[in-house]
Amino acid sequence: MSMVVLWLVLVVVAWVSIIRSTQSRRGTKFWWCVFVLLMPITGALIWFVARPRNSDNDQRTSS
Repeated sequence: MSMVVLWLVLVVVAWVSIIRSTQSRRGTKFWWCVFVLLMPITGALIWFVARPRNSDNDQRTSS
């Protein structure tokens, strides 16, 4: 039961991160969401490693 909850949390967090990302094309966000849906653990982990970095956050941390 707890593994199902962890799986759902991972997928939801990945989807929120994808939707809030600053990618320029909306189609890319759609395909990332589909990828995470079809391959939940692997897709979410790949997203968290390969996601585009927000330049606004990078500027705040470097100051």
